[in-house]
Amino acid sequence: MLAQHLRTGLLAGLVVFAPITVAGAVEADQFAEKLFGYYDQNGYEITYSGAESTGDSVTISDIAFKLPETDETIDLGDLTFRGVSEDGKGGYNVSEVEPFDFSVSIKEAGENPIDIDVSIDDIKTTGLHVPANPDMSSAENLMTYDKSSTGAIDVKAAGATVFSAQTSSASNPAPGPDNTINFTFDLDGMMIDLSGVEDQDARKTLDALGYTKLTGGLSANGSWNLDDGTLSIDQYVTDVDGAGKLDLKASVSGVTLEFVQGLQEMQAQMAQMGDDAKAEQAMGMAMMGMMQQLTFNDLTLRFDDQSLTGKILEMAAAQQGMSADQLVQSISGMLPIMLAQIKNPDFQQNVSTAVSAYLANPENIEISATPPSPLPFASIMGAGIGSPESLPTLLNVQVKANQ
Repeated sequence: MLAQHLRTGLLAGLVVFAPITVAGAVEADQFAEKLFGYYDQNGYEITYSGAESTGDSVTISDIAFKLPETDETIDLGDLTFRGVSEDGKGGYNVSEVEPFDFSVSIKEAGENPIDIDVSIDDIKTTGLHVPANPDMSSAENLMTYDKSSTGAIDVKAAGATVFSAQTSSASNPAPGPDNTINFTFDLDGMMIDLSGVEDQDARKTLDALGYTKLTGGLSANGSWNLDDGTLSIDQYVTDVDGAGKLDLKASVSGVTLEFVQGLQEMQAQMAQMGDDAKAEQAMGMAMMGMMQQLTFNDLTLRFDDQSLTGKILEMAAAQQGMSADQLVQSISGMLPIMLAQIKNPDFQQNVSTAVSAYLANPENIEISATPPSPLPFASIMGAGIGSPESLPTLLNVQVKANQ
């Protein structure tokens, strides 16, 4: 069931943002070729019956795409692109993609039947740029958009809604004067229904916690500097009503266009290799080599509790025949012994004090890694292999509670 939901989420996400990154009088066929050339390079097989221009609008008919490494074909129908103009560099600018609704049903019989229905209303995109040569060789060749949004999103499994959202929006505009892309994503009015979870142990846990239906939202923003490859997640918030809020911040450098292009080429090679064990091992080594091109800047993970921690403590305590307060005291007493294995007394004291304070009064807890200066991933990997107890000090890992 989880795998089905994950695949459904992928389909829904692709449907929402395919026309976003898909987008005058323009040579309609040339526009369509450049538009879909981006997806061809990323493993998507896209077909359409024709393209026609009227003034500065282009309509592409009977669009369908096949997901990589699957037999799933998704029909988008006809899409109209308004305000299409040449950008003077062989590419195109599009004022907007005509709003449209989308729905698809995926039905498969067999031992593990699939019965999924996805619908997305009022899909809109503005400020789309279709490059002349969609690749990662330069900033001009990136496909970007000013804003994309949708109305209601609904995902059903066996006729019952398992995921929905009231609205979503995203932005991924062209780089600014400093060659930086500032991106955002928001998902509002989110609902996840977990009442259909089939695993019995998971079902009992969810029932005990009272989280059979989750509501809330997601919000993220960050930036990508194309010169030095600094990718910063300034905020990635998952807010679940009545449970808590998780906020991630992170920054790495070295994610240049050349690095991303190398990853794409590696993925293409892996797709051709199949399941050969030696080939996979070789690609794994190559991936480790690429990771050493990156530099770690910082990372912060913060959780603001609303009820989740208390409910987990109550449930765990009941299973062991004690009160939540007794369980907290037991955990606090065991922490120094458990952390002693790390062989880093200062870090041991920091974690033990913060976690004990949080469990006694769950308000918020924050874990951060902020080294005095950026660290190459190669240095971190080397320390992890040769002297793992030094990692908390090397990365300046700190744990804070109720700040």
